[in-house]
Amino acid sequence: MPSITLREMPEGPILKLFEELKRLHRTAGEPTMRQIAKNLPCTYATVHSAMRGPRVPKWPLLELIVEKLGGNTDHFKQLWIAALDSQELHRTTSSAPPASSTNLEVSKARHPELPSSTKLPELTIDRLQTTLDYLEIAYSEEGERFILARWSRHTMLFATEGPAEDILVMRVHPDATLPLIESERVRFVLNEWNHTRRFMKAYMGDPTEANRIPIYGEVQISLSAGATDNQLVEFVDCGAAVGTSLVDWLHNEVKILGDS
Repeated sequence: MPSITLREMPEGPILKLFEELKRLHRTAGEPTMRQIAKNLPCTYATVHSAMRGPRVPKWPLLELIVEKLGGNTDHFKQLWIAALDSQELHRTTSSAPPASSTNLEVSKARHPELPSSTKLPELTIDRLQTTLDYLEIAYSEEGERFILARWSRHTMLFATEGPAEDILVMRVHPDATLPLIESERVRFVLNEWNHTRRFMKAYMGDPTEANRIPIYGEVQISLSAGATDNQLVEFVDCGAAVGTSLVDWLHNEVKILGDS
C-alpha cells in the first residue's frame, strides 16, 4: 500500500500526532487499512480516516491502531492529549466573533467565497479506477462508465451517471437472493436498515425469471463541482465499507441471507 497521505493541517501538535502515526505505519511495514482493521471493532474506512487527520480521533480507537502497529501507547497518549488540547483551543477561538463585526462580516469570514476560476477535478472513470487501485479494491470488469468489484459474497458497482456523468453511484448487490414469497419479510428488514442508517439505502430489485428477489444497496453523490483525490478516496472507501457492512448485516445479524 502507498504511504498514507495526510490531509492538510497547520504546524503544531495535531500535525505532529499524525506525522508520528504515519512514521509508525511505515515502521510497521505499511500494512493495508484492511490488515490494521482486522479483528478491530471498526471498518477499514474508519481506520483510514483516523490516520489521516486533521480531526483528532477518539483515544480508544487510536490506542487500538497504535497497538496493532506495535507502537508505544504511552508516547502516543501524550501526543493525543496535546493534539486534542490544540483542537479544542482552535474551536474556542474560531467560534468567538470579533466584537466589532456584524453578522454578515462574520459569515463572510467563516465562509469565504471561492474564486470563480476555482474548479476541482471532474469525476471520471479513470479517476475511479485510480482510487480503487489506491484502496486495493480488486475489480473484475470495467466499461465506459462503470467498474465492477468483487467480494466473497457480493458485487459492487462504481459508476458515473447523469447527463454530465458527474454523479458517483455506488451500488452493492449480494450474491444470495430470496424466494418471491419472502418479499414482505425482505421489505420489513430493509426498512429497518434504512431507518437506522443514512449513507446507503437498501431496496428490493425486480424479481428474476426464477422468481427470486435480489437486494441492492445504493448511494449517489453529486460531484458537479468536482472532487479532490482525497475526497474521492473518502467517498469510495466509505461506500465500499458500508456496502460490505450491509451484506454482513443481512447474513450475520438479521440472517435473512444464507451462504448457500
